[in-house]
Amino acid sequence: ELFVTRTFPVRVNLHGMGRGQTIVDRRAAPGEPAGHDPDPWPRIGVVVDLDVARAATTFVNAIEAYDS
Repeated sequence: ELFVTRTFPVRVNLHGMGRGQTIVDRRAAPGEPAGHDPDPWPRIGVVVDLDVARAATTFVNAIEAYDS
């Protein structure tokens, strides 16, 4: 696979100094509650690893195909 994804609770900060930051809650300590917020964060797929060489080749091939 080109990308490796995992599902995490994610939120985008809409206010304050960190406005626009994407916050991914990767806490998985045993015994730690999954949701620390009474308003649960949506769980979405997050890319955590990729095949860099293959991604670069795929990107370059796409750009070269567009140019022709």
